[in-house]
Amino acid sequence: MVFVYNWAIESAVNTWNQNNPNQQVASLDDSKRRTSLHEIGHAFGLEDNVYTTGIMAYKNMYERLLPENKSFRLEEILTIQAQTITQ
Repeated sequence: MVFVYNWAIESAVNTWNQNNPNQQVASLDDSKRRTSLHEIGHAFGLEDNVYTTGIMAYKNMYERLLPENKSFRLEEILTIQAQTITQ
């Protein structure tokens, strides 16, 4: 699974960089970290959001790596914290 994950992220970054010479994604590690955080957000019930900033913002590869999209927004953190643990 880790191999597929690494391959998929690297492939997406390479494809983006080939097709967008003026908006290069420089950090593969940052792309992996942010993708992991985004997917963890889904595990806690958060939805993709095209209208805001933050880690759950679902935009193009370059916009997802802008500084304002590097972490969860306060509302998202509160949603995650409100999740109950069921046994």
